[in-house]
Amino acid sequence: MKKHILLLLMLCAVLFAAHNAAAETISCNTTADVFIDQCLTCSPVGLDTNYNDKTRVMISYHTTKGIARGLLKFDIPSCITVSQIQSAILYLSSSGHTGGGSAVTVSLHALNSPFNENAETWNTHTGGDYDPSVASSGALPVGNDWKTTVNVTTLLAGNLHKVRNNGVLIKLTTEGPTKLYQHIASRECDDASNPNYVAADEPPRLEISLKTDSDSDGDGVLDSLDNCPNKCNSQQLDSDNDGEGDVCDPTPGCASPPNCGGCGPKCCEVECSVTDSDSDGIPDCADNCPAKCNVNQLDADGDGIGDVCDTTPGCGGCGAPQCEQQCYP
Repeated sequence: MKKHILLLLMLCAVLFAAHNAAAETISCNTTADVFIDQCLTCSPVGLDTNYNDKTRVMISYHTTKGIARGLLKFDIPSCITVSQIQSAILYLSSSGHTGGGSAVTVSLHALNSPFNENAETWNTHTGGDYDPSVASSGALPVGNDWKTTVNVTTLLAGNLHKVRNNGVLIKLTTEGPTKLYQHIASRECDDASNPNYVAADEPPRLEISLKTDSDSDGDGVLDSLDNCPNKCNSQQLDSDNDGEGDVCDPTPGCASPPNCGGCGPKCCEVECSVTDSDSDGIPDCADNCPAKCNVNQLDADGDGIGDVCDTTPGCGGCGAPQCEQQCYP
């Protein structure tokens, strides 16, 4: 467990360091999966039966046996936010030891509460207590020899917190009145000692692609953090606190100079220039030393003036940190 947590922390650190680099794709393996089955004609009744010994997750509707649904949980790092997600794809495989199944359409929802794969039954999880407000859907092929993907970007973008903490429910989009069923390989399919092991089967896997973060308006604020990503606004003022920066907001709750200040309304931030006088890649409006090249923007004494411009930089002396040196692009 400690090793797993350490790996997640290391991954978060890598993601943070790569925040302004190329897009990252994070592969999230299943940490738990099981199917829950009404199985009304089973003995004992399936309502109280745990099926985690199976190498499959069954999704079905039967006219007399009832409904079966799958529960999946993935190790989604806690550092991933909705704003970072570009796409999310779920990879699924058939369960080769079964006789195959129908071509079906499935829906995926976030669970409202977590589940225990070793103890979960239809009754313990109320048939799969899920949030119907957000869903993704996809198709599972016919037979028992296939691999497919389901785009679950909508689900993660709309319900990431529940998906990460509780997991996902997968069900037939239409449960009844026609008999339909299909079997997905579960994470137990990797156990070669299981009598139902089939080498071609693969456990569910979730891949999340993160956006390539950039600074479209050149104001020194990355797009994912910018309250006005297409207009230069290095101060990020948002006078009416609606999440939209003054320079983008048609009703900003402030006024433009000179009709503001003093006893009048608050002054709006004015769109800044993207001029980069010293060619260091930092626009003047966000540069702590706009006339001298300083790519690292070091400011040892924290006074807002970069080391290479500051006459008393608070660095470079005995025992003090080394000052940033002027660059020459």
